[in-house]
Amino acid sequence: MPSIMSSSRPPPARPRVVIVEDHAITADYFAWVLQAKLGLEVCGRAVDARGGLRQVEQERPDLVIVDLTLAQGHGLELTKDITRLAFQPKVLVVSAHDEAIYAERALEAGATGYLRKTHNTAVFMDAVRRVLAGLNYVSPEVMTQILHRRRGQGGLVELTDREVQVLEGMGQGRSTKEIAAFLGIDVGTVETYRSRLREKLGVANSDALRMYAFQWVHLGVRPPGLSIVQAPAVAPAEVRAPTGASPQAPSGSVP
Repeated sequence: MPSIMSSSRPPPARPRVVIVEDHAITADYFAWVLQAKLGLEVCGRAVDARGGLRQVEQERPDLVIVDLTLAQGHGLELTKDITRLAFQPKVLVVSAHDEAIYAERALEAGATGYLRKTHNTAVFMDAVRRVLAGLNYVSPEVMTQILHRRRGQGGLVELTDREVQVLEGMGQGRSTKEIAAFLGIDVGTVETYRSRLREKLGVANSDALRMYAFQWVHLGVRPPGLSIVQAPAVAPAEVRAPTGASPQAPSGSVP
């Protein structure tokens, strides 16, 4: 007669998670909730896009938690890189940035869900569960906005992902050179995006564009009736910055 020990089955493997977040306190909190509250395994952490992709490739997790503003590189581009991998882990973007602007972009980039950091722990846990189950997660308010846009309601200003990232960098006080280094593209390419931003947003000059960017990043202010949405427009051919350089991100970045 077989013993109880020989007939017992090993416990099922816990879902594994990589956290890509440049603020240590926030990453520690995510790790605590994921492990203590949800029983998941945090198998890797990184503070920038390059390190995040390396961790994901090495650990092959079930889920990746990604912030948008990282120590180096942008979380939106990292999400695109992660979702191109053969084993296709699920991605939940958790960020302080405006859902109305970034949620649909994150989904278009391949993320399974988007959550603002202003939500409480219970909402975060629900989002993680849904994403691990293969379900998309965005807030009800953002889903309504997405549906309205796809029905053609309202006049919208269309910006590409890179244009939004350049506008974000300007709002954080980065110079053109710093934005280029942070995004890994050429200074001339950033200037092209800035010119397109002035045209699309209807601002008169660079000073007005910087003020607009600052108000959007720090105050959440946009002109009445203006939304910034995913655009199908073709971006200019980007000139990548030389490889091997790893400039430090300037201080004062929005988390």
